[in-house]
Amino acid sequence: MLDLLALIRQAGITPARHGKEWAAACPHCGGRDRFRLWPDRGRWYCRVCDRAGDAIDLARLLDPELSYPAACRALGIEPRPAAVRPAHAIAGTRIPAPPCPPPERWQDAGRAFVQEAHARLLADPARLTWLADTRGLTLETVKRFRLGWARADSWRDPREWGLPDERREDGRAVKLMLPAGLVIPAFRGFALDRIQVRLPEGGYRLVRGSDPGSVLVAGKGELGAVIVESDLDALLVAQEAGDLVSAVSLRSAATRPDRAAHVFIVSRPVVLVALDSDPAGGNAAWNLWNANYPAAIRWPTPRGKDPCEAWRAGLLIRAWVVSGLRQAMGRDGTEKTASSGSGTKEQPTHPPHLAGDALELAEERAAILEYDAGFPRDLAEWLAGLRPGDAIEF
Repeated sequence: MLDLLALIRQAGITPARHGKEWAAACPHCGGRDRFRLWPDRGRWYCRVCDRAGDAIDLARLLDPELSYPAACRALGIEPRPAAVRPAHAIAGTRIPAPPCPPPERWQDAGRAFVQEAHARLLADPARLTWLADTRGLTLETVKRFRLGWARADSWRDPREWGLPDERREDGRAVKLMLPAGLVIPAFRGFALDRIQVRLPEGGYRLVRGSDPGSVLVAGKGELGAVIVESDLDALLVAQEAGDLVSAVSLRSAATRPDRAAHVFIVSRPVVLVALDSDPAGGNAAWNLWNANYPAAIRWPTPRGKDPCEAWRAGLLIRAWVVSGLRQAMGRDGTEKTASSGSGTKEQPTHPPHLAGDALELAEERAAILEYDAGFPRDLAEWLAGLRPGDAIEF
């Protein structure tokens, strides 16, 4: 396989190793540690400028004047005919990949592991309290989504999970590692698509054999879909507003929904994209959603970088979701009025003394009064202090 590391080092860029991947500054946009290389797969990707490819693409990225045949000659490989040469760039409209569900034997073994971890978590009041205090997740949510706890790292024979027998260079077998931490399964119907573990020291690890392109869908609401990065964020959104929307967890802003998830997402009238507010990867991720999902609007949390952080900062998740639905449907608390000349301008309908946190809290109260208490919108806004003037008759 072609050596990506040699190419990037020849350009004067020093990559740093992180497990099986390497991180470096992007030779195109200069983004630090957002350029990722996978030498074992011969692939690279930049989260900032949303470019990806193989060694040929990297050679041409490093030297924009290099033609495809010249790049092949420099790397010592035979050029492919243009008719069969694949397109590597990730940009614009895309055809989603089909799902790649794990083998049945993997799913059977995975369900047993998930069930054992789930029973262990239910018997651990301290862990349940930790989930409630730090992530806002209730016992009902833990049971509904079968969260679990693995006490220690364990290693299994991969053949017991339907995985191939792999050997190291010294001939020793490569075991299947089941890491310690919070076990988060993702089901598609009855099928177990993946198992992700949140490690005690932070970060996540996907159990080998999982479908890496699968997403976790939580909640059955049909008014919209809320796109988030982490599974725990999706579970919190589903817990607080799952009757209104479905929450979809990608695991990473760089993950593209597979074909089944794509069909599900486009069936929703509104798509609220709430990927972590990381300026390095946020713009590139949003460009893909904006190009492929006409119903998508960018809807980050107003506090923190994700729903769980926002919840810890006091944000009412349900009100935030309702506000996003209202914004997408053109009912965001503004009205269009005629202006001098052509076009329209938006005028706020809330009292001028409300601004910043006070306005945000008033909007949250109004949303809850309308959707939870069942008040008409006009009355909910008046009770929350969003409408000035005389009391509304009721």
